Amino acid sequence: MTADAQASGADTSRRVHPALTTAATDLFGVRYPIVQTGMGWVSGARLTAATANAGGVGILASATMRIDELDAAITKVAERTDAPFGVNLLPSQPDAAERIALLIHRDVKVVSFAAAPRPEQVARLRDAGIATVVTVGAPRHAGEGARDGC
Repeated sequence: MTADAQASGADTSRRVHPALTTAATDLFGVRYPIVQTGMGWVSGARLTAATANAGGVGILASATMRIDELDAAITKVAERTDAPFGVNLLPSQPDAAERIALLIHRDVKVVSFAAAPRPEQVARLRDAGIATVVTVGAPRHAGEGARDGC
């Protein structure tokens, strides 16, 4: 357990109520079905790591970062937690392919999309064993995401 996890008082030895064990907790490898989403200028390394240490999925916002800043932020999260965490992407960013390559290289466990990703983006991440989720604004968008593998 990292020093930050110990300092947070996270007690990972306690049993979780069975109702809190869900397909999402199994998929993401977390204790609780809680996702702290990526929010630009808010979801930095400290919040992401704190959420992960508390048993949820912390999601690092990356749309406001250059790729070198994203790499550094991933390092900061990894220094603060051993728990799975994710990164939020905008699939339309010009450097989306490079960001995806970085996330695969850095073994990020979850990638969330702030808009509908292209099927090839989802396939590349899933082939690397990374769970993908997409934020949706309507039920039909959820169906489209499920069709594309999210």
